Amino acid sequence: MTSESQLGNYAFWQSFQVSVVILDSNMHSFKKKLCLLVFIAALVVFVNLCSSILGKHTIGLNSTRTITVSTGVRKVMASTCCRQYKHASSFNMFSIGKGSRGFDKNSLDAGCICEQQRPTKIMILASMRTGSSFLGRLFAENNDVFYLYEPGRRVMVYLRRENITSNLIEGKLLDIIWNTFQCSFADMDFYIKTLSRLPIHPRRVEIPATVNNRICEGYNGSIGDFLRCQPVTRDLLENVCNTKKYVVIKTIRISNLNLLRPLVKEHNLKVVHLIRDPRGVISSRMLLVPTVRKRMKQEQRIVFNVTDLTSDMKTNIRTYCSDWLKNLEIGHHMALFSDNYFAIRYEDVAIKTSEKIREIYTNLGIKIIPYKVKQWIKENTHFSRPTGRMSWLFSTQRNSSANAESWRTKMTMQLVEYIQNVTNCEKLMRIAGYKKVLSQADLTDSSKTFIGEQTTKEH
Repeated sequence: MTSESQLGNYAFWQSFQVSVVILDSNMHSFKKKLCLLVFIAALVVFVNLCSSILGKHTIGLNSTRTITVSTGVRKVMASTCCRQYKHASSFNMFSIGKGSRGFDKNSLDAGCICEQQRPTKIMILASMRTGSSFLGRLFAENNDVFYLYEPGRRVMVYLRRENITSNLIEGKLLDIIWNTFQCSFADMDFYIKTLSRLPIHPRRVEIPATVNNRICEGYNGSIGDFLRCQPVTRDLLENVCNTKKYVVIKTIRISNLNLLRPLVKEHNLKVVHLIRDPRGVISSRMLLVPTVRKRMKQEQRIVFNVTDLTSDMKTNIRTYCSDWLKNLEIGHHMALFSDNYFAIRYEDVAIKTSEKIREIYTNLGIKIIPYKVKQWIKENTHFSRPTGRMSWLFSTQRNSSANAESWRTKMTMQLVEYIQNVTNCEKLMRIAGYKKVLSQADLTDSSKTFIGEQTTKEH
C-alpha cells in the first residue's frame, strides 16, 4: 500500500465519518438513509473528478478501502493525520509489505507525512579519529533526530568503483548530503541498496531512526536488539526523515568549511565543528596502522616513537592541522557563520559530557536532553576496553574522561615535540587552547593537564 493511498484512505474515511454524523442525526426514515447513500456516491464521483482536473494522482476506491488523493487534498488532510500521530501511543507508521503480518493492527493508517516546517539541518564536521562517532551518538539517541552516520563512506567507495575522479567525488557527496537534509533519497539507489544489506546492529549505528518497535519486530533480550526490520527503501527513509525535527549528518569526508557556505547562506545549515588535540589524533591514528603495531610487538614496547611515523602520517599531521586551523578561523571570523557555526573540543565533550551536550543542544535550538540520551551517556562513558581485541578502536564505548589525554601514555617525548613543532599544529593548539609539553617530567605528571582555555584570537 503506497503512502498516498494510505493517506487517501484516512482522508476519505474521515470525510465519510463526518458525513455520517451530519446526515445520521435524527435519521428515522428510509428517505434519509437513501439520501446518505446518494451523498456518499456523489462524494466519490466529485473526488475522482477533482483528481482528473488536477492531473496529480489517480483516485480510486478498491476492496481494501484505499484512496489515493491529489497532492492538494493530501496536504489539507495531513495536518489532522499528524496531530493524531503525535498523540498515538502505538502508531505503526509503515506496513511491512504485501503478505506480511504487520506489527500493530490497531494503529492509524500508515504513510502519514506531516506538512510542517522542514527539519533543522545540522552537520557534524569532523576529521578521522577526532571522537566524532562518540559525539554523533549524542544525537543518534534522540528520538527527534534523523541521524546518518558517515553517508560519504559508502558513497565514496561506490564512486571510486565507478572510476569517478576525486575532484567530482566531493561535489557528488555534497549533492547527496544536501538531498538527505531535504529528506530526499532520489537517485540514491546504490546507497539505499547498501543500507538494505546491513544487519540490525550496523543499521542501528548508521541509520538508527529506522530501528525501533514501529519498524522492527521480534525483540530479543539476550542480544539486546530486534530480530528483523523492514527493508531499507527510499519510501521508508523519506517517511521517517519527514517525521523528525532535526536531520543530523556526521562526516569526516569534507575538510573545507567553505564548501558549506551555500548551504549555510541559503538553507540555514548549522555546523558543529569538532576539534581534537593533534597529539591525540595522531596517537589514535597510529593504532590503526598494522605495520606500526607489528613493529611495536616485535620490539616489546607500548609507546609510539617518531620513527613510527610514515611519510603518509607526516602528511596527515600537516593536513589535519592546516585544514582545521583554516576552518576554525573561517567559522569564527566570517559573518555568514556567526549564528550557524559552533566549535567544540573533543576533550571537553569527553570530560564533561552532560554539561557539553547541554551546551551544544542549546546552541542548536534543541531545548530538551531526552532521558534516552542521558542514559546512553551514563552507560557509555565509564567503559574499560577489552584486552586483546581491536574492535574497541571503532566503538563509542569509552572511559571518556581518561581517554581525553591518553596520548600522554602512548607517545615518547620526541614524538610529542615533533607534532607540537609542525607550524600549523603549533598555531592550532594555541588558538584551540592546547598547551605544549615542555619536558618528560611534565608529560608523565598526572597532576597536570594540557587542556587549557579555548580562544579564537591570535596572541
